Amino acid sequence: MLNLTSQQQHNCSAPINRARQFGFTLAELLVVIAIVGILATFAVPGIQGVLAEANLRQQTDALMTDMRYARSMALRRGLSVNICASANPTDATPTCTTSNPNWATGWIIFIDNDNDNQFDSTEELLRRQEDTSSDSGGIDTGTGGSSGQPPSSFRFNREGRTTGLQSSFIFKSRTSQTELDRAICLSTTGRIRVTNAGVTACS
Repeated sequence: MLNLTSQQQHNCSAPINRARQFGFTLAELLVVIAIVGILATFAVPGIQGVLAEANLRQQTDALMTDMRYARSMALRRGLSVNICASANPTDATPTCTTSNPNWATGWIIFIDNDNDNQFDSTEELLRRQEDTSSDSGGIDTGTGGSSGQPPSSFRFNREGRTTGLQSSFIFKSRTSQTELDRAICLSTTGRIRVTNAGVTACS
């Protein structure tokens, strides 16, 4: 027969302690939701600003990189290289925009054999850029063209110089944060530079 000590009998007869249940009350949950809502109110504008800045920087870099590429090809090949705004840059035979250029729709770079500022099927297409427009902003205004717009096209000659007036391409944020705006400046000597954020004047 199994004999139990008094201590063992006490342990056997002691009630089993159930694990404590953890959780939130409805009031606590509502407080947490309210705090998250307040934090989101301050966080969303900041996130929008970061995204807008990154988008403008990406678009600025894309155009500036292609400008430098066009100039380097003109110097290397000893030929006139043209870069122009295009509404259909991905077509088999894209065309240059001749008036009211919207560079945000894209552009093309080509060897302009006849110096007519237009791409012909017999000419060599060097590079094309697809639509860069975005809700965050993009090329808005500029100088060197007509009606406060950048030129619809420009050409680098064999010496790497451009023909025409000094031009600028101004990128503006659609979040109305002027401190994000910047510009690409193109001089007649072929020098290409980008301004600091918040600066849109090339002088």
